[in-house]
Amino acid sequence: MLAKFNQLFLTGLILALAPLARGQSFELLHSFQNADGSPFSELIQATDGNFYGTTLSTVFRVTPSGGMTTLVSFQYTNGMYPTVGLLQGNDGDLYSTTTIGGDVSLNGGAGFGTIFKITTNGSLTTLALFNGTNGADARGLVQATDGNFYGITVKGGAYHSEAGWAKFWNGI
Repeated sequence: MLAKFNQLFLTGLILALAPLARGQSFELLHSFQNADGSPFSELIQATDGNFYGTTLSTVFRVTPSGGMTTLVSFQYTNGMYPTVGLLQGNDGDLYSTTTIGGDVSLNGGAGFGTIFKITTNGSLTTLALFNGTNGADARGLVQATDGNFYGITVKGGAYHSEAGWAKFWNGI
């Protein structure tokens, strides 16, 4: 599967590709329109067989036959701009970060971002809010063999300008 982002027209495509061989074609599964949002990160295939991804303001699910469902729409208070892909945790839920949103009393009303989880049925839980000092502009997560999630923020610290790895929380 491949998600392609076209910045000029704010559209994108989800394609089904056969094993790569010269002369083979692909099948168009879904064409994003402005109402869908613009896909912004890679797709993952979850253990339920469906594909999941993000636009600048949503998390979506696409079935292998091309049916698309918006699972959640971000509204700043629960995050905005999940610009990195989703990660399926050991518990089967999907995890990621947003680069802004969350506590909108900060950062001129934009917030500094969130860590969230979403079930494959669309139930969203905000796990952490960034406040600038504890990080800002998060860029994704990994789940380590110890069960903990780790991630990186572009900014943070006393002056919101320090970057580096941070252990976000222990276990699930």
